[in-house]
Amino acid sequence: MEKVKKSKPKRKRSIKLVFVGYTLVCIVFSVLGMYAIGQTTNVWQDKYETEHRIAGLAIPDGDDNGVARHEIIMTIDGKEYTVYREEWDSPTSETIYFIGSNLQVILTPLWCVLCFALGASRFYKKEISPAVETLSSASDRISGGDLDFTVRVESNNELGELGRNFENMRYSLYESRKEMWRALEERKRLNSAFSHDLRTPLTVLKGYAEFLERYVPLGKVSEEKLLSTISMMNDNIDRLERYTESMNSVQKLEDIEPSAEKIPWEKLCETVSESARLLCGKIEPELSFSGEGEIVSDFDLFMQVCENLISNAARYANNRISVALTRAGSRLLLTVSDDGRGFSKEGLKYAAEPFFRDDDTDKSTHFGLGLYICRVICRRCGGELAIGTSEYGGAEVTAEFSAE
Repeated sequence: MEKVKKSKPKRKRSIKLVFVGYTLVCIVFSVLGMYAIGQTTNVWQDKYETEHRIAGLAIPDGDDNGVARHEIIMTIDGKEYTVYREEWDSPTSETIYFIGSNLQVILTPLWCVLCFALGASRFYKKEISPAVETLSSASDRISGGDLDFTVRVESNNELGELGRNFENMRYSLYESRKEMWRALEERKRLNSAFSHDLRTPLTVLKGYAEFLERYVPLGKVSEEKLLSTISMMNDNIDRLERYTESMNSVQKLEDIEPSAEKIPWEKLCETVSESARLLCGKIEPELSFSGEGEIVSDFDLFMQVCENLISNAARYANNRISVALTRAGSRLLLTVSDDGRGFSKEGLKYAAEPFFRDDDTDKSTHFGLGLYICRVICRRCGGELAIGTSEYGGAEVTAEFSAE
């Protein structure tokens, strides 16, 4: 297996040193240019003078015509020297020669300015401009609320470091905003779950109230049945209060903390039976119980799952609903099945996902949260939720809880 060679990190270049380097290069080019201008001007002067200057001739001494027209007498240290000056072949040549001789004075500073201007332009475009443009564009996007991008400054200098710091800031803002949106979505989901789960116990209480309203005036309810019904209603009211308090205290569904307690098997079976008969409406549920002793679990959370599953079965069942409660060692299994249309292939895979709907049910009454809530609760109680197809051809859901 080949060893992967780690690339060495690029050595950071100080922008000050780079600037000094550019300056030195500009100075070198300026000096070379000044030298070239001087040499070129001198060569041109010699050549032009040779072509356009005529040597002046002096008239011999003693000539009656006087001093020669091109002769100059100079006295140096008391001695006289005769100097012969030259004449141009035309006034235009003399003017051109004068301009060419002084052109060096103009070209030299212009060349220096040009060198430093080009150097500064090159330094800005290569070392400054890319980083400035990137950071300016990033700043505009962040100001506009767009954080879904990456700030890349390729410069390996202080501006590159500034770009990386800018990217760190953008990423922190992005994560902060994402976390904020996640919290808002979780809060919305929690509120939806809260509303969803309140409906089931309220339905149970409504069923009890209708039962009492219908049969108590007719004298068809025995005192024992009346007290039992009132006791069940009080239990549901207490459970609603505890549920409301717990939902107010959590920030998300996964924060729900089970409160284990000892639950007599008989009480659990009786509560499941009563809830099933009320929630199934006109369909008489098929109930089966297998177990004994005490169950150590969270009664409220268990009943929340139980009522959710039975409510779902009652919504889709045609004629049959089966509720089976079984204790298998340290596990408590609740299986609810119906003879409805069952889950689709997609539903078998995603039915326990939040807000998933496997039908065209009215969104105002069905939020797609029931099975998701059940799965979360089962996991928090040491179990799991299994989704499948019943022997009747409909849906079958098994909720597993830890019983010890």
